[in-house]
Amino acid sequence: MTRTLHPLALLIPFSLVAQTAPAPQPPSPQTDAGTVNLTLQDAIQTALKNNLQVSIAEQNRNLAKGQLLTAEGAYDWSLTGNVKDAKIQSSSFPGAPTSSTFQRSLALGVTTPFVWGGAFSLQYDPSYYSSSAFATTAPYSGTVSATYSQNLLSGFGTTASSANLIVARNGSKAADYQFKQS
Repeated sequence: MTRTLHPLALLIPFSLVAQTAPAPQPPSPQTDAGTVNLTLQDAIQTALKNNLQVSIAEQNRNLAKGQLLTAEGAYDWSLTGNVKDAKIQSSSFPGAPTSSTFQRSLALGVTTPFVWGGAFSLQYDPSYYSSSAFATTAPYSGTVSATYSQNLLSGFGTTASSANLIVARNGSKAADYQFKQS
């Protein structure tokens, strides 16, 4: 016994497939029932903002970047300065006229450490000296000095002197990786 398929039976499935979906409604941020409609992007942003693990990873990454800046700062130039202004009044014995001595000095210097463990320093010290007790022919004087120092045993070489910098760089990379994983 053979069954024949009635032509109207084929129209029913095709008519169901051919129906059109209702037109989408414009999204409203809040419906009457107190629920909030979110897009997928809004839901992802809200989840990331409220995720404690992501927040901790971000704080660790910022801490590691700060430690890296501190370690790199050890190789920055530093500037030193000192100003001195003095007036000294003295007499050789009681009742004798007093003599006044003026002294002014300024000291400026720069120092920089190097990655291999050495340090360079440059200093300039001009000064002015005058006295009422005796005439000075050259009241101005000054010195310039340059110094280089290098550890020869402990702390010699780039491995020993830049260990903190290497550790800080690796810590920063690890914190970035952990942040991307969370």
